[in-house]
Formats: sequence, C-alpha cells, structure tokens
Amino acid sequence: IIGVAVFVQQHEADFFNDDLAVKATILAGQLASLLEASRLSQNSREEHRRAEILADVAHSLHSVPDAAGVITAVAERLRILLRAELVSVVMRRGGTFDLSDISAESAELAVSVRARHDRKGLQFASELANSALSEGRLIAVPIDPATHVLGDLVPGGTLLAAPFRTANAEGAVLIYPRHNEPFSEEEQSLISAVTGFGAVAAANAELSATTRGQAHELHQLLEIAAELGSLGNLE
Repeated sequence: IIGVAVFVQQHEADFFNDDLAVKATILAGQLASLLEASRLSQNSREEHRRAEILADVAHSLHSVPDAAGVITAVAERLRILLRAELVSVVMRRGGTFDLSDISAESAELAVSVRARHDRKGLQFASELANSALSEGRLIAVPIDPATHVLGDLVPGGTLLAAPFRTANAEGAVLIYPRHNEPFSEEEQSLISAVTGFGAVAAANAELSATTRGQAHELHQLLEIAAELGSLGNLE
C-alpha cells in the first residue's frame, strides 16, 4: 500500500514548522506499520485456512468410495477454498462431454446454471475442457457476461479451467470469476494441487470399483462351477 497523509491548517498561515513535520512523519510511519502488520496477519490467517483445507482435501478425497463422489467433493472444496460463487465440472467417457457436477453458493444458482447448460452452454464448457486437456495445464480465459451463456449469473472476469483425468474419463474443472477480485497466482497453484489430488483419488476409486466387480464375477463363476460339478445327470 502506498499513499500520502495530508495535514491541512486553514486558520494560521505559518502553523506548520519543522517540529510538526517530524511528528507528522512519525505518525505516518506508525500508520504504515499498523497497516503492514494488519496485512501480514490477514495473510497468515488466510494461508493457515488454505493449508487446513488442503490437508482436509487430501484426506477426505481418498476416503470417497466412488469417482462421482470424488468429483463432487473436488468442486465443493475448490469453491470453499477460493471463496468462489460457482465451480462446475465437465467430463467425458468416450466422445462427448457431459455436465458432471456443479457447486454453487446457493441452490437457486445451481438450478439456474444447470438449466442453462443446454447444447450451446455445454459446447462452450466442452471447448474450454478440450483446451485445458490439450495444453495439459490450468488455463485462464476472459469472459464477458454480455456474450456468455450464463449471462447475468456470473460476473465478468477470468474463468479458470483445470484439466482432470482419470483412468476411464477426462474433462476439466471450471472455476468462474468472483465478484470481488481475480484469482491470484498462488490460488491458481492451489487449484492445480486440488485437482491433482482429485484425479488420483478418482482413479483409485475407479480401480477399486473394477476390482470389486471382478471379484464378484469370479465369486459367481466359482458358485456356478461348484453347482455344475455337483449335478449327477446330463439334463
């Protein structure tokens, strides 16, 4: 923060002197020190909050039993971590993208966003997901509410799209602009970290589901073989 403290005296022509100038300088210095201490304290609290959420994300995502639940948790945790109004996830298992999940600050906003993700809205999100997947990193895209499909639901600014890949699917997490301020470089790094945690957790959940399915099929085959082996006649 850079600024100037201005002291005005309108009644006495020669009111200010060297002594008052020194006192004013000290006062301004004290004010600057207080502002800086307040800023550092606020930054410290914010970093502590983010560290707690990251630890919670890393722990909680790996305890979610299915990939769909992991995606839901990623969207929700990112929205809370960034204090964002809207986060959505588009995924594809094959040729076309689908709206996989939405995390919004209100149920009404979530319903409105889902209703507007028709063919045109999904095409816009799909193009962002393709771009993020092609580049293999988080990308930033400026959007204008006047031309954006969500119109008045989201403010203008920079939308962030983070690629999200598992063994069976791929897509992107879309973080829409905030009303108060753009996302910092540090926050963009946090997005990459959380989506990385989520991708690994979702892949593990998919692998676990596949393993459970194969074990169930094997058990069924063993039961059938045992039953066939116990039969005493051809029919």
